[in-house]
Amino acid sequence: MDKNKAKELIKYIAFKYKDNPNYGSTLLNKALYFIDGMNYVEKGETITGMDYIRQDRGQTPKPQDFLQIRDELCLLGEIEKVEKLYFGRKQIKYISNSKPKLNNINKEELRLIDSILGILSSYNATDVSDYSHTFISWKFAKDKEELPFYTFLLTKKDPECEDIAWAKRMYKKVKQIA
Repeated sequence: MDKNKAKELIKYIAFKYKDNPNYGSTLLNKALYFIDGMNYVEKGETITGMDYIRQDRGQTPKPQDFLQIRDELCLLGEIEKVEKLYFGRKQIKYISNSKPKLNNINKEELRLIDSILGILSSYNATDVSDYSHTFISWKFAKDKEELPFYTFLLTKKDPECEDIAWAKRMYKKVKQIA
């Protein structure tokens, strides 16, 4: 896990979404999952290095990693826990009142992060959780089971001819190396 990148990303999300009424801890968890997942698809690695697990309400970072980072950020005053009522329910959000320094996040990663945050900005906790429950990896995992990122884009859709050709080429390459 890249603790510095994870901290910067959490602070960045907390800053970008601070005025978004839909934003709460659920949206924070989902944003982290989608950002890391899409970066894995594009680059073969996640940004934060955090692992994610299946929970009842969807994919979340492993609590033993995420909670330590989040609590440390709160303790240092870099983010603040805010509780309020949102449509009659308690909403917990973590906000940052100062723009985070992005020393460890490169421009390509920032482009991806901003793109995903833009897409998710109109989602509320229920919407983003419902969407995350459509992922096959979540549907078939057991409670608290780790969700490897190679399962991020599993689908029920039959593969296209190009997908099959690509898989055969990759298999040949791997077989030559082994």
